[in-house]
Amino acid sequence: MLPRAVALLLGFLFLLTVSRVLPQMAPSALYVLSDATFAECFSSARSLELTGCPHFGFPHGAPQTFGLPVSYAASLLARGDTVALGSVLLVYAAFLAAAYVGSIVLFRRFTTSIWLALAASLLFLCSITVNKFMEYGPLGLGLSLLPAYLAVDLWLLDALLKPTRRRIALRFVLVVAVRCLAIFLDGYSFLFSCALGAGCMLLAPLIQRRPKVALAGVVLYAMACVVAAIAYRGFIPPDALGATGLDGFRAQGVDLYGLVSPQGDSIYHRLFGWGGDIDALRTYSDGASLAGNFLGITWLVALVVLAIQAIRRKRPVATAAVAVPILLAGLAAVILAMGPSLKYKSFRDTPSAGFTASHYSMPEAAAVMALPTAWVYGLPGIKTARSLARWLVVTRLALALLVLLAVVALRNDGRPYLAAALMGLALFEILPDLGSDTRRGHVAYGRAWTLNYDYVASLERQVSASERVLFLQLHPDAGSNPYVVNTLCTRARLFCFNTGGDKNMVMARRQWPVDVQDAMGNRERADAIARLFDASMMDVVVVPFFDLRAAAYSERRAAVDIELVVERAKALARASGTRLQLGERFATLRPDRRKSHDASRSCGRPCWRAWPDMQMPVPNWGPRRTVAGGEINPQPDGRSLMWVSVADSDRDMALAIGDRILATDSTSSLLSASVPAPMREAFIPGARYPVFLIDAGSEEKLLLGYLDIEGPTP
Repeated sequence: MLPRAVALLLGFLFLLTVSRVLPQMAPSALYVLSDATFAECFSSARSLELTGCPHFGFPHGAPQTFGLPVSYAASLLARGDTVALGSVLLVYAAFLAAAYVGSIVLFRRFTTSIWLALAASLLFLCSITVNKFMEYGPLGLGLSLLPAYLAVDLWLLDALLKPTRRRIALRFVLVVAVRCLAIFLDGYSFLFSCALGAGCMLLAPLIQRRPKVALAGVVLYAMACVVAAIAYRGFIPPDALGATGLDGFRAQGVDLYGLVSPQGDSIYHRLFGWGGDIDALRTYSDGASLAGNFLGITWLVALVVLAIQAIRRKRPVATAAVAVPILLAGLAAVILAMGPSLKYKSFRDTPSAGFTASHYSMPEAAAVMALPTAWVYGLPGIKTARSLARWLVVTRLALALLVLLAVVALRNDGRPYLAAALMGLALFEILPDLGSDTRRGHVAYGRAWTLNYDYVASLERQVSASERVLFLQLHPDAGSNPYVVNTLCTRARLFCFNTGGDKNMVMARRQWPVDVQDAMGNRERADAIARLFDASMMDVVVVPFFDLRAAAYSERRAAVDIELVVERAKALARASGTRLQLGERFATLRPDRRKSHDASRSCGRPCWRAWPDMQMPVPNWGPRRTVAGGEINPQPDGRSLMWVSVADSDRDMALAIGDRILATDSTSSLLSASVPAPMREAFIPGARYPVFLIDAGSEEKLLLGYLDIEGPTP
């Protein structure tokens, strides 16, 4: 028993090393930071009664479109309001442990040997095809969990084959829960596992001549997937999931050359020089259509072994009922991964200038020939899964199973040495380049550390917490997705209009005022910035001296010309009538004049946390509820006013909603505060905003109560 436990532990440690989920070896600067960022956001979101992170995607905040379970788990490890990178890595390790155990459970269906199940699990989890996606954090975790998801699905199938109502009900609830976990963790693994699970539910009973079980299984499993999809659609609007055109799918399609020829990371290329090492800029993708896709040669040997065994026995193996659907899914995944056109060494004649949007588009004439599968990429779910190389994870699972079945067949046929040789060859093919992986891991972790500490500290020297910020990139060919904003704004406790992530950007733009859209879109930018400051809708514009996307990635991109950015920032400051301040990594633009007791004033930190309590009875105040976007206590002059009765008129007091101090007038016993239209339009239906009385002299505050926001009347 002890040697078995030691072997399982060593296998898991090997998996952690290959996946670079170890201290000082973060698999991805971007996603470890992103998960830590969202974990820190949860407490802020709860205090403001928002569903998304309030620090980016202002004014409504941005939800976490994938990786949500990881961030929730990491938030439980927070120290105060800070989540360390190590805490996120610990959560990654826990998810990998679940994937490891789930893989072994699945492969134990096909062998009585725990050792062979362990080896097959490593064949899948440690393969380059799967492991390369660990650089994308939750995406890699989700894809690693594919065998574990299938193991849970097959438990439901087992209950249907030997039915009792209680067992079916409990396992159906478990499948629904796992389907929901899968879709909130990663959409790709949800799509792949749904297709794989549905195929097993349908074909496995049909092979056993149990059509009623097949029908019941498909119906129940479809219901579970639909429940998860509905739950996700309530969280993320459907139109936030952008579809990809055929030229985009063609560019992302896997090149056949990469499937049959070892590339840079393959051990055959590293040791023997087989295959090639194509520059990613010569492909029509970021290299994903080529690198890490080699299928190996072991599966061919395994296929021959199984063919000989099938001919000799003239009957299917006992595990065929479940194995056949998995193997067919692996074949279908290869076809889907190729895209709408067949490509073989379909490269650019000369490398492109960089990974811009035009780089990810491939004309049909650049491919070998069109395939009759173009219609598939218009189907729901598939049309948004633009990275086609990820389908090969399903193929890798099928190949691991194929090798396992061949090894089991050889052992059962009394050929243990041939079985050991075949498994040894398969394990040889997945041997990683630990030296290179370690170096890449250290570089990634170093990048994360720099972003998390140096860049944030530099930003905090120029802005104050709780300020409303618009990041504006002024260098040419700026990255369209400012991923780093999420970390910068959360760590500095800012409220930023910008947000990283393509889905989040779609949702955030809908909430932006027209002037923010104009400023971001370079249309009358200076006038738009001036209007935003005049309307007290923004506190500061931040211009970075680096690319907000490329800073999180290792991809090659031309260095930012800081002198050019500074000159453009100076011109923008002159045109917008703002004050420019230059820092180490950022420039800031602020209005020249300072206003007191108006919506542009910031407390430095949220007022209700930073200021001491005011010792006085809570006075009468109102209104206490309003309609989102509507007027509040409208006045003849067009203003919307809130009021509070006060007896102490000697104090210099103002009214605040949340951390925004309102323009406040006072009489002998009454304060009246004007609520500007942009603030009213930003109110979220169903939310409750704290209302405070602020003493500007003593910086004391008194919580009056909450302003309830109702939905507009239909």
